[in-house]
Amino acid sequence: MVQAGQAVGTFRPDEPAHEIVRFISICLRGMIYDWCRNRGDSNPEVSITAHMTKLLTLFLQDTAQPAD
Repeated sequence: MVQAGQAVGTFRPDEPAHEIVRFISICLRGMIYDWCRNRGDSNPEVSITAHMTKLLTLFLQDTAQPAD
């Protein structure tokens, strides 16, 4: 999915697709762990969606820093 997004210009091409997937997976596991540690006192769908939205902006093409 990330490779396809890179091919059409949605995801930044300067990071390998597998590294983007790995980073997102690590962060998602951390979010789930944090939710569990807090005894599920929040709605995981709402909080994870909010965090993932912020996280994904790091890898979207239109938010990429211009090359020097």
